[in-house]
Amino acid sequence: MRIMKWRRIVWLALLLVSLAAPAAFGSVQADGALSPEPVYWYNGGVKTPVWMALDEAAVFHAPGGAELSDMAAAVREADPSATVTESNAFVTVFSIQADQGAESPASKAGSAGRSADLSALVPVYYAAPFRDAGGRMIPTGEIIVQFPASYSDRDVAALEAEYGLVLVEALDYAPNTFLYTAGGVRASMETANALYESGRVNYAYPNWLRKRTTRAVPNDPLFSDQWHLSNTGQGGGVSGEDVNITSAWGSYTGSSSEVIAIVDDGLEILHEDLSPNVLAGSSWDYVDSDGDPTGSTTNKHGTACAGVAAARGNNSVGVTGAAWGANLVGYRLLGAETDANAANAMTRNSGVVDVNSNSWGPTDDGKRLEGPGALTETALAAGVTGGRGGKGLIYTWAGGNGKADTDNSNYDGYANSRYTIAVGASTDGGVQSYYSENGANLLVNAPSNGGVSGITTTDRTAPLGYNASSNYTNTFGGTSSAAPLLSGIVALMLQANPNLTWRDVQHILARTAAKNDSTDADWTANGGGYLVNHKYGFGRVNASLAVAMATTWTSVATETSLTGSASPGTAIPDNDATGVSSTINFGTDITVEFVEIYFSAADHTYWRDLEVTLVSPSGTSSVLAEQGYPGALATGAFSNWRFGSTRHYGESSAGNWTLRVRDLRSTNTGTFQSWTIKVFGTARNGGTPTANPTSATGTGTIGIDLPYTSGPTLTTVTAIQEDDASLGAAGKPARYYFPHGLVGFHVVGLTPGATVTVRLTYPSAIPAGSLYYMAGAAGFTLFTNAVFSGSQAYLTLTDGGAGDQDGLANGTIVDPGGVAVLEGAAGGGDGGGGCFIEVAK
Repeated sequence: MRIMKWRRIVWLALLLVSLAAPAAFGSVQADGALSPEPVYWYNGGVKTPVWMALDEAAVFHAPGGAELSDMAAAVREADPSATVTESNAFVTVFSIQADQGAESPASKAGSAGRSADLSALVPVYYAAPFRDAGGRMIPTGEIIVQFPASYSDRDVAALEAEYGLVLVEALDYAPNTFLYTAGGVRASMETANALYESGRVNYAYPNWLRKRTTRAVPNDPLFSDQWHLSNTGQGGGVSGEDVNITSAWGSYTGSSSEVIAIVDDGLEILHEDLSPNVLAGSSWDYVDSDGDPTGSTTNKHGTACAGVAAARGNNSVGVTGAAWGANLVGYRLLGAETDANAANAMTRNSGVVDVNSNSWGPTDDGKRLEGPGALTETALAAGVTGGRGGKGLIYTWAGGNGKADTDNSNYDGYANSRYTIAVGASTDGGVQSYYSENGANLLVNAPSNGGVSGITTTDRTAPLGYNASSNYTNTFGGTSSAAPLLSGIVALMLQANPNLTWRDVQHILARTAAKNDSTDADWTANGGGYLVNHKYGFGRVNASLAVAMATTWTSVATETSLTGSASPGTAIPDNDATGVSSTINFGTDITVEFVEIYFSAADHTYWRDLEVTLVSPSGTSSVLAEQGYPGALATGAFSNWRFGSTRHYGESSAGNWTLRVRDLRSTNTGTFQSWTIKVFGTARNGGTPTANPTSATGTGTIGIDLPYTSGPTLTTVTAIQEDDASLGAAGKPARYYFPHGLVGFHVVGLTPGATVTVRLTYPSAIPAGSLYYMAGAAGFTLFTNAVFSGSQAYLTLTDGGAGDQDGLANGTIVDPGGVAVLEGAAGGGDGGGGCFIEVAK
């Protein structure tokens, strides 16, 4: 069912009565082609101005209504100079003569439009007092309203009657939330404001059609090899700089049980290399209001994304997708990206779709703070709580392509949501792509263009698309390509373990990511022992390790959270490197998964002068906003803006969290008004038992911790001597030594036969070529279910199976052992020092 019931939208003349501008904009002079005074709406509770264009109008198309030629003729009857500037089956935008008063083209075309079966003729607004294509906003005449959960149907009906609300649709994924009209565009906007100002609703705002752009950079050199899947150095790239996926395909290639939704500008469902994987009857076109998302002849971006994620493999045709056996559905959203449509795309087929891949967002120009409306925020929350039978939809999101304009992924409210996985882009040389934005919100990065080679994937069937002579292109790229590549890998993880929750997927990706561009100065170890980088997140996604860990993963414990707020109200020194700070303390100790910061400096006259940094109790810094110089004047302000950070994953919440704000450019000034921090994670187990090996090759204290689970616990922690008689006659393996000695422990409280991941963190990187040996009554045995990453070793242990020395599926794992380093390897000798062992679920 189409969300928009346009027949209920009433036409409106362009001439509007302006409302007073908020004080922050009072001194701004509007562009001559825009109204001198703005009207306002409530954006997340913040009174936000918009300026009407005096020389533009838009027409929304009634399903099955007039052809574009008829609509254009109707508008030109009123204004012979009118020209079409943008059009699709959802909306047409016209350039018209400015300021015609009561006889304006809009007024005349309104009457003509009804005879031409036009369902709406509306003004065009801009988010700034000057014309900015990325800030264009077109009112649909609908408003989105959410009533408090305590309201009964009778309460809702009473308010509907009081405010003249006409129901368009009840939004099932958002409790007590509805789509309404209220007597036309102007009247609906005023009604939304009045409802919110009454204090009787959670939110009420216009269902704007806003500009959203794709995130591809398809103009780099042409190369035909799919190096992002297997990089052998072809085309001049660096061998091995890929997603390490080919070995995973030995067991998992995706199946019809895993469904990836491509939310984009279209998906050619009859393409020769996509059609075998397209799930019939599940796609949707929000522009044309039908089930074929292929789109117009110019829509090519989504088809390329689909090929990266799940083009059919092993069929002797075209290319191979990351999950080449998984199913695809397409949602053609771009071109009709109202908040109600976007929210629907986030929850559509939530019992069928597993991964929702998004390679779009606000314009990447570094001059705007934009994100989803309240309804789409609600839909994302509904997707992770109710999708996939309660395990949660997985949302992947392109991190953004605006680095050249000093854009940051944290200025995108879609990509910085804790419900989405923001992914950056790296080249075939393993370094940051020139366009890929920095961001504390990035979880991982994935290969894309920007180096020597572009991405080879499906294109619109020739002669359409990027390549007029082929059904494939090798010029695709951007974070647009990184997101569907990650989506395909997530589908493989879900095939390996369908019980993974949306949080499990994020845990596994962070733990198994590979440290690319290892000499980059921004790599730092956080307080949880993980290496993180503002350019790369936790590293390049590693498909084989992620799938291997997923296979034996036990879901993380129930999520908990902490919240604190402060209102320093402190002036920010202008052009001063010291800045001002505010601290919030948590006494409660949870293991961090994600941190949200809500920051206000709304009176600062130019937000791009500001650098905002969060420092955790462990000393890890998250740069949330960077001082920068976008290509044009930035608009807006930090008014309760939400930042997101993954960088504190695995850290303790207990202690002081400090937010530092610096103004690093002269002239503009303002105040650090307030901030709120929300820390999400899991409760820690109490106690930290220790062991003290004193063998010839290992001394020092080994601490053992269980931060990731509230179920199983560690007991019987002992130091094991390498010559202990209990190890049997086999003795230690020849040519290897144990730099931290051996430790024995039991994992108890497991469901019999369950699998658990144990993480060992050492004080230095584990040398290449190291192995993990178990020690038992039969002597030392090589344990192959060990994965090394930096200073960490991940052991996948199964009760009664791999790694359990008692061999019984009795709820207890008995596991003495240690990392064995080849004699003479880096770090050789008596390493001593400490390491800690933690069970991760």
